[in-house]
Amino acid sequence: MYLSEDAVIPEDSALVFDRVLSNVGGGYNEFVGIFTPPVDGLYFLTVNVLGNGDQQAGTQIMRNDEWLCQTWSASGGGTGACSVCFSFFMEKNDKTKTRAI
Repeated sequence: MYLSEDAVIPEDSALVFDRVLSNVGGGYNEFVGIFTPPVDGLYFLTVNVLGNGDQQAGTQIMRNDEWLCQTWSASGGGTGACSVCFSFFMEKNDKTKTRAI
């Protein structure tokens, strides 16, 4: 999943990805940007954030209103990037989203 264009996302809003390459099990809701796992299990997530020019970019990964991970990219006039990969356990019907900070 990814955003196909640069976007300014309001703080605390969920990122709603407009390009979904794979949604096995149908857990990602492309209208609200929330992933609900179809089964209990260990899930793996990779997040890449890019800030351009004087723009900063940050995200938080949330599971049921619990903060799991944060990314931050401050470009300082050029291009800044941040990437993170992690695994975490989810139960069926948990709610996970990526939100702008």
